[in-house]
Amino acid sequence: MSPSVPFSLNAQSNQSVTISFNPGANGSRIADMVIASTDPDEASYIIHLNGVGGTAASEPSGQASALTFSNIKSYRATYSFVNAVGGADGYIVLYKKSSTPITDVPVDGVSYMRGDMIGSSKVAYVGTSTLNTVPNVWASSNYQLSVFAYNGSGPSINYNTTSPATNSLTSLGSMQPANEYNGISTSNSSFVTDLHNKINPHTSVFYSNYTNTMLNSFEARDTTNGQSLLNVLQFLPYCLYTAV
Repeated sequence: MSPSVPFSLNAQSNQSVTISFNPGANGSRIADMVIASTDPDEASYIIHLNGVGGTAASEPSGQASALTFSNIKSYRATYSFVNAVGGADGYIVLYKKSSTPITDVPVDGVSYMRGDMIGSSKVAYVGTSTLNTVPNVWASSNYQLSVFAYNGSGPSINYNTTSPATNSLTSLGSMQPANEYNGISTSNSSFVTDLHNKINPHTSVFYSNYTNTMLNSFEARDTTNGQSLLNVLQFLPYCLYTAV
């Protein structure tokens, strides 16, 4: 480091600092640079530094675990998992609509985005979050998920492809709860009143929120470059019907 440390700066002064990285072996290197402050209103500044010796970061020593699902419906599901023992810079989640487990694995040195294909599987997520939703779920369908831990980024990214966290789910066949209309019958003289009481009060959704409420949640599917795709012609008749 230049200039040599420690050194001090007066208020409103500045100093350029040069940090050199000269690793003696391959793999990841992590350090923190701390800039102490005597200002009673300002805490010390901590700058996280990391570098890679050679061409690849160190492979994570562990994998995520306890991949589970919740809030399973006919059109979506939530998944969560436990962080890898030993830590990781992030995770890539693969999914596919299938009853057979995922065998595809990410390739070291290749950075993927949500929507990219890896073999027959699609990238559902890349990042640090351990709680997300399964995208583009269809009713009564089987889905497989695999979670791979990684370190590094860009051309130095290194995936742990051994024994990833895996699990499967089957989406529900209907958006309607099984017992939603129990006790309500068209043969009852009170049918209209019973039905009114069941669905009132209800939640109104304004048409201006149609994209976020309907399209993004139900019909949009991930495609390349982290973008989403919607088959407008397929969905147009329903849009026109609801607009009327």
